[in-house]
Amino acid sequence: MRHLGFLAAPMFGHLYVDKVWCEIAHGAKLASYHPGIKTLHTNSHDQTYKERAINGDHETYAKIVADGTIKGWIEKAKTLR
Repeated sequence: MRHLGFLAAPMFGHLYVDKVWCEIAHGAKLASYHPGIKTLHTNSHDQTYKERAINGDHETYAKIVADGTIKGWIEKAKTLR
């Protein structure tokens, strides 16, 4: 996170934070699987979720994939190996 300068990519309002980190980790070959760690992911599609989903996170994700932003973050993360 320090290396890239963010915990949550600043262009997102709510969604895609985990997807962006997953793309970076796998793309930079830094991801690892720990079967003993269990997480509970609950999606509550409440009013906040609906508002933030409407406000462009889906489009923003598509844009940063298309314009190479994620690819740049992956390349930067690769220097950690």
